[in-house]
Amino acid sequence: MTNILFIAGFAAFLFGAVAYLPFGILVWLWVALQGPHQLIQSDYQFNLAIVIACLIALVFNRKRASFWVDATLVALFFMLVHSGITTALGFVPDFSYPYFDRMWKTLLLACFIVVFMNNRTRLQAVIWIIVLSLGLLAVKAGLFSIMTAGQFKVLGPRGSQITDNNHFAGAMTMVIPLAAYLYKTTSHKSVKTALLAMAWLIPMGVLFTYSRGGLLALLAVAFCFWLKARRRLLIAAAAAGILIMAIPLMPSQWLDRMSTIQETLEDTGTADDSVKGRFNAWYVYSQLAIERPFIGGGFRAPEILWVWQRYMPESDQASGAKAAHNAIFQVLGEHGFLGLGIYLTVVFLCLKNIGSLLVRTRHFPELAWARDLAAACGVSMVGYLTACMTMSLPYYDLFIVLAVVIASLQHLVVKELAARRHEQLGLSPMGATAPPALVRTPLRSPSR
Repeated sequence: MTNILFIAGFAAFLFGAVAYLPFGILVWLWVALQGPHQLIQSDYQFNLAIVIACLIALVFNRKRASFWVDATLVALFFMLVHSGITTALGFVPDFSYPYFDRMWKTLLLACFIVVFMNNRTRLQAVIWIIVLSLGLLAVKAGLFSIMTAGQFKVLGPRGSQITDNNHFAGAMTMVIPLAAYLYKTTSHKSVKTALLAMAWLIPMGVLFTYSRGGLLALLAVAFCFWLKARRRLLIAAAAAGILIMAIPLMPSQWLDRMSTIQETLEDTGTADDSVKGRFNAWYVYSQLAIERPFIGGGFRAPEILWVWQRYMPESDQASGAKAAHNAIFQVLGEHGFLGLGIYLTVVFLCLKNIGSLLVRTRHFPELAWARDLAAACGVSMVGYLTACMTMSLPYYDLFIVLAVVIASLQHLVVKELAARRHEQLGLSPMGATAPPALVRTPLRSPSR
């Protein structure tokens, strides 16, 4: 029965997507981030269906497109091209291709967002879909943790990019600043209450993924909020009191796992097998990049045992072929130094655009929404980059979507400020002085 209802509802969404392309883009984003079709465990290609619906709608909406290019979009294009080359020339192209396939589809979605989600209302809708898609998963995780007293590890939706508990924790952390932005900009009381409840449940879900990297990312986001707060000492004292009361109530297995962070920092020789495996992975990925500096080994190639044994011959099935658990080393091993340079360029341009937006909008109260959204995206990027230090999330869908949202916001603000400048100077949109208005002189009737 659930399958029938979902398929019927999704069919209605497809008709809506064909009729109104921006709605189809939002449905596409929802399917990409949340993977709701995984709930019914169906083999139907829902992703393909919504993409086809959006392409059909493109035929009727192409005149409404807004085409523009900036450095972020150029960098994303080169990242796609270079990834295609490294996939074709990698150690095992057939193994790497599914990851490249997902990347180009995500970048196609990003192109649709850039071209058609070209005003404040539509960008706001994109943020709402991000928060609802991942926030509802986080709420479910938080409620599950409360009901089970945190005795079980929380995982992400099956078959998605964030199935792993670490990746799920990183994704949930990225949503917190965006939910806070929506809480600040909405005026509906019930919606604000729901967002406030979500803001409390998401950290609960992050904690009970048992992810040490997720905990570090959560602390980084919390520190950013603390820096922006007015009563910092009061908040710090309240947080310390909550921690003192909460830590003894945490499950023993959670405390044991988190304590390994301190042990590793004090002495790497006491690190557990998981941490030692990551050190080995960083060595393998870096050696692979040194051997193939321009193309690396291809997506996930170092996770294949014989590729791993190329650089650590003494490894066996149990001790080898591990994920990098670090975005820098992962990109380095998979795509070489050139690929890492392109990836870091995308990250740098995102941060540069955020800084530019904060500066450009500070003297314009009517652009406070853009400043708040830029700040929220900045904190989300802090959470993402912190998570990437211990997780394999370099090409996560939400990172790519945030990159184009930041670029689109920058484009909108620059366009708005340019229009205001022209208006203040009394210039026409083309930059020329506006001609005087023509006044028609009424004709006099002939005297009789």
